Amino acid sequence: MVRFAHIVLLGSLLVQPAAAAPKSTPAQGVSRSPVRIVRPVRNLTVPERAEEAGTGGDSRPYERHLWRAESRFGVAADLLRAVIRVESNFDPKAVSPAGAKGLMQLMPMTARACGVRNIFDPSENILGGARYLSELASGFRGDLVLTLAAYHAGPTNVINRGGVLSSMSTRAYVSRVLAEYARLRARRINN
Repeated sequence: MVRFAHIVLLGSLLVQPAAAAPKSTPAQGVSRSPVRIVRPVRNLTVPERAEEAGTGGDSRPYERHLWRAESRFGVAADLLRAVIRVESNFDPKAVSPAGAKGLMQLMPMTARACGVRNIFDPSENILGGARYLSELASGFRGDLVLTLAAYHAGPTNVINRGGVLSSMSTRAYVSRVLAEYARLRARRINN
């Protein structure tokens, strides 16, 4: 169990039907939608073309890990792909200037809390990232925007700001992940 400041985050709402996912109250004009519904979010710039969301990297070597993570933690494989594309562009050895590591760019303390022993092992990193996203989604009542903001900036920052996405880098991050997620879902629907 991962513990943060004032709340304990458990469970998953990321693959429930839209009718079952609770809606949260909009904060400062930002519309919120249940996790399974992907639509434009006001006050966030979502790239119009897929190329702008980033189409490099290859998820094929990690497919079995992505599906296993979806099955175990209830986080949609397409959402995991979107997060990985934005975080590391599918580079399992990626290290950020802040010290986040691996495909899902987990911070070492978060990785340990999520049961990850080898942060550069793709399977462990994906499972750890999926667990963390699942716990964040539960803590933020299925609100995908807040879940992604907390994944990027930390849940305490999102809680302390009352859910407001004040950081431009967090707003850009959330926009990029949502655009990639929408692109992946549209591709799957069209195939």
